[in-house]
Amino acid sequence: MKTSIITVTYDKDLEFLKYNLKSIKKFCQGYHENIIVIDDHNNDCTKTRKYLDSIEQKYIVNNEAKHLPIGYIRQQYMKYFMDDYLGSIDYVCSVDSDNIFNGNNEPSCFFNNGLPVIGMQKWSDMKCHSFRQCANKTLGFDVPYNFMRRMPLVYPLWLFKEVRDYIEKEHSQSFLSYFRNLKHTSEYNILGAYAYKFHRDSFYWVDVIDDKEEWKSLAVPCTQYSNRKKGQPHRYVDLSKKDNVIQQIFKK
Repeated sequence: MKTSIITVTYDKDLEFLKYNLKSIKKFCQGYHENIIVIDDHNNDCTKTRKYLDSIEQKYIVNNEAKHLPIGYIRQQYMKYFMDDYLGSIDYVCSVDSDNIFNGNNEPSCFFNNGLPVIGMQKWSDMKCHSFRQCANKTLGFDVPYNFMRRMPLVYPLWLFKEVRDYIEKEHSQSFLSYFRNLKHTSEYNILGAYAYKFHRDSFYWVDVIDDKEEWKSLAVPCTQYSNRKKGQPHRYVDLSKKDNVIQQIFKK
């Protein structure tokens, strides 16, 4: 099964992206390729493109996302087009810029019984339900779980076009037009909920609370950090601080 890593990014995450790329190079083996995706909205990715050119890192520019007014929505919109970015592969390992690998791994670590693992958690076990509301609205049915329980997430390549087509049919408009009017969305919950409803047998689902020990046993060597001190204080890392927790990974 061919699996490629893809990271959607922009200039404000460039310093994290540098560590992301460094960690992939150091710890990841057996992946088909590693690709970065950026957009051409104003100058949002100018520094990133320059850096990627300087290190000869493969990247793709999405030329449609610039029509979306909100950067947060643009980033998510671009993740629905993995099948456009990749050739004949089987699975996509969707990585964010602040996902840093910290141990040797191969694509197999994301699978169990030959199926990609997705963790899920009942909304009743969570304080925040905002992702549920926006996923319900987009999909047109009730989403029973939060499907964004860890990063990275692995999906079969065919899933992305199927979800795009479903959303267009559900809302009787183009995918771009629908996303242009959004102010809040959750791509991984939408992908996960769609897969859970229509392709449950294509994934290995684990309830992270009810099956806590199994979830621990399926852990992957990657940690999600953040540059948002107020919004995500539990993940925040000041990359300007010498010998920060991410820098320490590369001293092992």
